[in-house]
Amino acid sequence: MDSELSKDFQKLQAENTEMLKEIYTAIHKDKRSQFREILTAVILSLATVGSAWCAYQSTLWDGVQTFKLVDVIYTGRELSELNIESIQKKTIDGAIVMKYVEAYHSGQKTESDFFYSIMRPELKKSVDDWVETKPLVNLNAPRSPFEMETYKNIYKERTESYSKQYSDSMKEAQEANKHSDRYVLLTVLFASILFFGGISGTLRSHKMQIFTVIVSLVILIYTTYLLTGLPVCDK
Repeated sequence: MDSELSKDFQKLQAENTEMLKEIYTAIHKDKRSQFREILTAVILSLATVGSAWCAYQSTLWDGVQTFKLVDVIYTGRELSELNIESIQKKTIDGAIVMKYVEAYHSGQKTESDFFYSIMRPELKKSVDDWVETKPLVNLNAPRSPFEMETYKNIYKERTESYSKQYSDSMKEAQEANKHSDRYVLLTVLFASILFFGGISGTLRSHKMQIFTVIVSLVILIYTTYLLTGLPVCDK
């Protein structure tokens, strides 16, 4: 009789021990699940904010690119007009100087004075500098006022200014486009974080849940690292 009671007691004790193990496992599992859910929520929250920020920055950089391309078009048009104006004025200057030189060499002072009077101020300066070289007696003198540095520099400053502005605007437009593309890439990476983090709660396997959360966390860290290296558009 005592042996039967002892056996029943041992059986009951074994059942209680097994039940306690199951309860402990369930509680421990719930704690792990709770931690995983909290971590997943944090990851998804950061990914959502990061994705919105990247989309916002990409839009701003697209705007900068657009305005810089407008500057490129405007500067290019101004540069083209300046070149056309330069060609036109050089053609007129050439005709006037040709007549002036002919009259100057032939000693026709009245005609040379007339052609000198209708010259543009910039051209007169070049002609004066040329006359000072005594071209009639100095074999080393320039053959015409067009070879004088003062004439060559008439359009040089304006042309260089427009050319620099054109080059700078084009470079800034290309940089803005590059930054916009990089922010778009980061938006895609943040979207992948949302994907992996979102499916983790639908998986039955605890190992797969942990795996997808870890993948999301790794991508989040890497994407955040890339994000810190990008310039912020505040225009």
